[in-house]
Amino acid sequence: MSVLVTGMHRSGTSLVTRAVSLLGVPLCRPEDLLRGHAGNERGHWECAPLVNLNERLLQRLASRWWCPPDTVAASADLALQAPYVEEARATLGTAHPTSQWVWKDPRTSLLMGFWRVALTDPPVVVLAARHPAEVAESLRVRDSISPAFCVALWERHLRLAVEGAQGLPLLVVDYADLLADPVAGCLRLAAFLQDGGVPARVPPDFAGVRAFVTGTLRHTSVTDGVDPPLPPGTVALWDAVRDLASGAGGREPVRLPGRGDDARALMQETRAGFGLDVDPPRAVGAAFVSSTGVRVLEPRPVAASRPRARVSVLLLPRGGAATDAQVRALGPRLPPDAEVVTVTAAGETRQPEGTDGPAPTGDRFVEVHRERTLSLAERVDLAAEVAAGDVLIILAGPEVTPVPGWLPALRKVLEQPDCAVVCPAIHPEDGGLPAYGLQPSRLLLSTDWVTRAPGQEPFPVAAASVAALLTTRRAFDSVGGFDTGLAGTGGEDVDFCLRLWRAGWRCLSVPAAGMRMTFETLPADEVDVLANTLRLGLVHLGAEALEEQLGLLCLVPGFAEALSRVNEGDAARRRRVVSALSWYDAATVPESLGVRLVGTGSA
Repeated sequence: MSVLVTGMHRSGTSLVTRAVSLLGVPLCRPEDLLRGHAGNERGHWECAPLVNLNERLLQRLASRWWCPPDTVAASADLALQAPYVEEARATLGTAHPTSQWVWKDPRTSLLMGFWRVALTDPPVVVLAARHPAEVAESLRVRDSISPAFCVALWERHLRLAVEGAQGLPLLVVDYADLLADPVAGCLRLAAFLQDGGVPARVPPDFAGVRAFVTGTLRHTSVTDGVDPPLPPGTVALWDAVRDLASGAGGREPVRLPGRGDDARALMQETRAGFGLDVDPPRAVGAAFVSSTGVRVLEPRPVAASRPRARVSVLLLPRGGAATDAQVRALGPRLPPDAEVVTVTAAGETRQPEGTDGPAPTGDRFVEVHRERTLSLAERVDLAAEVAAGDVLIILAGPEVTPVPGWLPALRKVLEQPDCAVVCPAIHPEDGGLPAYGLQPSRLLLSTDWVTRAPGQEPFPVAAASVAALLTTRRAFDSVGGFDTGLAGTGGEDVDFCLRLWRAGWRCLSVPAAGMRMTFETLPADEVDVLANTLRLGLVHLGAEALEEQLGLLCLVPGFAEALSRVNEGDAARRRRVVSALSWYDAATVPESLGVRLVGTGSA
């Protein structure tokens, strides 16, 4: 048996799907995952080819996800046409090549009649449920759907999902309950799956579950009352769904209160009003108002000019604290409201170099001090913690001199959807080949500079050098910043960017933006470097590649001490956390992303 996750949009279907996959049930092929972070910061966990297929099936029913069909039987009639069933089975078989799988798409809630015929084996069903007022507010913000219409849409999804799952093992999961206690929620999920014949990992990977299922995923909540109040029928339906969510799930028939005639009638009127049953459909948009006065769409407010994202420069030269001279040199190349953050550790003092005090840039200069030795990763995370900016400029290497126009060029590219990191072309002061980013070897044993660019347009690179990179606060926080388990100096930038790539973000080099730098080999503890290489392998590499890496590193002097350090740390736990937050394995990041990552090339 396999697992279908159903439910209304914005109800936690993505969260539930990832929770099921963390129990050991495979998702679709990585290359088929729906890309993009808009709406779901940590991913949709949907199969793009199956989403497209469901869209076409709904169109055949003169329906859409925002205007469901009337009955389960309506979609079952589609299964009488052999070409649809053959396409569905072929698409599903390609996307899910394993015998067990979990598949999520809220549209499937509306097409259960069709999929119960198209699936060769009956699945178990997990229905994600969320308070209708929270769903309404979330969709109002995302799609400008009016709350009244959304409540009716919520009802239709719930009723069709439950009716379509009659006779199948069904578990209802309350989104709020899963967020409140993810471990208990996953144990309940695992017990249900096992009872339904789906192997599930017990106990679950608690570290991975806690890393992925966090309260920060919930942006809308209902605490006191709902204004305006929900219709009595909606309240009764939600109470019934909550009762179902308190049970263990099973095959028993589910009887929902009422018949939902008003919501169904509203969808019928909407279908006619939007002309979904004609070709092409009529584009009425926000102009449509039902006979009962319900709008589908609220007029979008006039977009206000978005304030420019503030910039924070994390100035962290290796080997000590930033000097006033370095701060003053950056000033003319930064926006007026930019801030500079630097970090000093035990035995370090920032030198004013001939001034009477600090040399602030913009209206802020921040210095963080710790009375202990700090690794480079710890310096970056400390600086980021106190930084106020939405854009973080990390300068943590030899001193750089920005070329005029560097920052606007980088910020423009950083605004692209799902772009997490951008880096400039770094030009050697001695006139050598420019460096456009970093390319780690297959086994993460070494890292080379990318010295060729395909042109002046931005292009993907495996990693940006910590000597000069820009990232967004959003992306930085989404993967937890730099890995403070890395000792001394070495590998921080590769690890950071690789985690971003694995989580569906992009890292781009911008040849049009430039900096000048004197390339130099900075002193580093050899055992630190070896320990960091081992940690990168333990966190990112698959079993075969890790075995190969260890086989090569065990011949290097200092291996035993480095391995002992790593074993005493949290590398095993971090591997589970990084995997939970990742869309892709390090070795299977799709080539279509246009970047060569570990798992390809030569070591």
